Parts: sequence; C-alpha cells; structure tokens
Amino acid sequence: MITCVDENCNWFLRASKLKQTQTFKIRKYVNNHTYSLDVIMEDHRQATYNTIAQIVKKKYNSINRQHAPNDIMKDMLHEFGVSMGYQKAWRTREKALELSRGKPEDSYQQLPMYLHMLKKANPGTGTELMTDKKNRFKYMFLALSNSIRAWIHYRPVIVVDGTFLKITYGGTLFTTSIMDVYNHIFILAFGIGDLENDSSWEWFFHKLRETFGEREGMTIISDRHKSIEKAVATVYPNIFHGACIFHLLNNIKVNFGAHGEDLTLNFVKATKTYNTKSFEGYMSELNKVDRRIRPYS
Repeated sequence: MITCVDENCNWFLRASKLKQTQTFKIRKYVNNHTYSLDVIMEDHRQATYNTIAQIVKKKYNSINRQHAPNDIMKDMLHEFGVSMGYQKAWRTREKALELSRGKPEDSYQQLPMYLHMLKKANPGTGTELMTDKKNRFKYMFLALSNSIRAWIHYRPVIVVDGTFLKITYGGTLFTTSIMDVYNHIFILAFGIGDLENDSSWEWFFHKLRETFGEREGMTIISDRHKSIEKAVATVYPNIFHGACIFHLLNNIKVNFGAHGEDLTLNFVKATKTYNTKSFEGYMSELNKVDRRIRPYS
C-alpha cells in the first residue's frame, strides 16, 4: 500500500501482485489529498532544479517574458505542491534560460555571424567587433543603415547614455539617440563594452564619429559621467558638450540635499530661457536655495 507523505492525508493506493505474473492489480485507490502544503516533503529529492527547469523552460520562450525565481516558487507550490527555496528557484531559472535560449558564451560566439547577416540584410549598416588578446569579447558597435541615412535630416543634438547590463558576464550598453521634428526619439547607434570607463567610451565615440561624421551646430548631451566628458573632449574637440537637465537636477538634489518646488521650478526655467536677464533672475532665486548650485551647474 502507498500512502501520502502526510500521515493525516486520506490519499492512498492499495495493489497486489497477480499469482505467477509480474503484473499488479490496483485493489483500492482513494484520490483525496488532504495534506497541508506546510508539510516538509524531504526537500522533494526528485524535484531537482534540472527537472523543474524542464517544466518551466517554456516560460522563457519570449525574450520579453520576465519570470523571476519568486514566480517559479509560487508556480511549483500552486501547481504541484512542491515547496522550494529561493536558491533552488534561482538555479532553476538559470537552467531554464539555458535550455530555452542557449548558453551565454555560445551567443557571444555567434556575434560575428549575426553582424555579418545584419550587414547583408541591411546594406550600409556599420558594425565593429573588438576582442582582447585572448580573443574574448570586449567591445561592439552597431548603427543600422536607416539610422545612418536619416542622421542628416534630424536635429544635430545627440543624447548619449550608458547603463549596466543584467546578464551573466555583465558589461555596459552605450546608446545614442536624437529627436525628430515631432519630438519622437530616434536611435542612432548603440554599443556594448566591458566597463563604463575612459577607454570604452573613447572607443565608442571614435566609432560614432567614423560612422556619422560631424555637422554644423552638432551638440552632445549626457549626464556628468567623467569618462564621457573626457571622451567627448578627445574625439570631438570642436563640439559643444552639455549636461542633461534631468540628470543635473537630480545630482543637485543628491549632492546638496536641496529639494522643493522653488528649486525645480527656477532650475527648469533657467535651463530653458533664451534671455540673459531672465536667466540671471532665475539663478538669483536658486542662490537663495543654495549658493553652491550655480558653480556646480
């Protein structure tokens, strides 16, 4: 007879072997689980993270689908009555991603082929892939042909930013974008580097200049990252480099502990006015908030 792991559960199955055969006959079966999900089931030795990954891998077929370890824990408990810890759920997620999308290192190996096919499908596309002395990925640059052709027709104000990547091997995503006459964002180019440092930003800006050149009135806008400032001064010595007012305002709030409607209102008006007298008026109001704001800006 087989019973549930919970001694208080009503589920059981009774079977007996038929004489002179290897066949079993079920004599009685009560399909009525009344166990508590709080019962610890010997860590579910059969429910290894490899086994569970086979079950949940379909959750990761879409690149946009977010299925975190906590979601896996809830699904397994609700659908199968299997309780599991966070670490096991995290290993399950990593294995499921590998089963569904392949290993990250294999994806890096396919980058040269991917960039080649992009250029073949989109003639005029600019790409560059750089590796280190051990032939490991270091930098990548990509600008689609449509972006290169459209550049001359858009405002010559390039917004540059970088953000860290939440992937196995880390890295930084570099982006450049502009705006059209309707204030819609248009991506010019993007790249990937190992770190957001002086050398990676300088490499990225060199590739940007090689691809798009320079235009009259061209301006580069970014946050106040020191590496961006150095790279722009090196690669674009004749181009104006300004600070994004959103990032600058946030930096002021963090560095000086300044807050309030007076700060935000006068700061935004000062950044958008075209009149010197008005600008000085707004700055005098900012001086009342904190005199360190003007030299910092």
